[in-house]
Amino acid sequence: MKKILTLVCLCVFLAPVSQAQGNKAFNALKRIGQKAGESLSKVQQRAMAQVERVRAQHRGKVYSKREVFTKMPHALVQVIGMNQGGLRSTGFILEDFKHGRSRLWAVVPYHVGGGKGRSIRLRLLDAAGKIHNYDLKIAAGGGWGPNAIDASLVRLPKELAGKVTALRLAPEPARAGMNAFSFGYTVFHTEQLKPVALMRNIKNVTGFRMMGDYRFIEDPSGFCGSPVLDAEGYVLGVHSGTVGIESSMAVTADGIRQLIRAYDTGRGAMAVRVFGREAMQIETTESISSISLYRHGSWIYSVALNHLYTPFSYAHAEAAFGPIELRKGDTLVFHIVEHGTPTRSVSYTIPQ
Repeated sequence: MKKILTLVCLCVFLAPVSQAQGNKAFNALKRIGQKAGESLSKVQQRAMAQVERVRAQHRGKVYSKREVFTKMPHALVQVIGMNQGGLRSTGFILEDFKHGRSRLWAVVPYHVGGGKGRSIRLRLLDAAGKIHNYDLKIAAGGGWGPNAIDASLVRLPKELAGKVTALRLAPEPARAGMNAFSFGYTVFHTEQLKPVALMRNIKNVTGFRMMGDYRFIEDPSGFCGSPVLDAEGYVLGVHSGTVGIESSMAVTADGIRQLIRAYDTGRGAMAVRVFGREAMQIETTESISSISLYRHGSWIYSVALNHLYTPFSYAHAEAAFGPIELRKGDTLVFHIVEHGTPTRSVSYTIPQ
């Protein structure tokens, strides 16, 4: 009995504990207890206590605030896009686990690093104060566009394990109203690899994008790719750019997870849904530039997604039309771009 319980607990610890995972652990413990002849109420109490212990331990702070400021220089990388004319930006070191084994990634902005197979140069500062230079390849890339995942992944050498600070993705998504902060390199601090901080308040989270305000004391050029962190030091997303003088945008942690999934499976197809029904599949390297509405064969309206005031969600494509009512029998034509180039169009008719 104890061995089985221990195995269940270990399985829970292998990944961030979401609500679904917590429920799965609860049900597993309940089934085991029922087989052992325990009463249901006793099993429920014991199972819930175990799940809460697991959640509490996992949600412990990755680093204290003092540790964050001390360790952050060793969690960042400077990115030099070899195919982008030497454009420089920030990136950060991320750790995840596959089959219980640790993997180190560098998360970099797609608009600097490029897509899969592109060459990239990384500079990083280890805990001993030594600067390392690596010429590597992009392992998994997103895309560029109003709803694309503006991030790419680089596998880091195993020799860096224990020498750098590795961040982890937040097990819970960002929410509007959350306070967050970032560390990154600006044009004034790139050579010395001295990071500066940015404070922000998250205003909107939709799909793979989140918007927020920001307070910067200097030119933010070069800050793209910096991690967006919550108060516990977990990664909520990756800074993608600024809009005007007060707004910033970032790719969510779910967008980074999608890139990892694409690397592991060899494909990154995602469903685009209209009123809950799947309308098409789109790859992580693609983006929807616009959607056209046709009714009874006649064009009614087109919406350019880069003109939307809020991020676009693949789960609710109908929201792009705002107050315009979509009807049964209407046809939507999705115009797709990849790496900024139009590639295809997909039609979807709303069922009668």
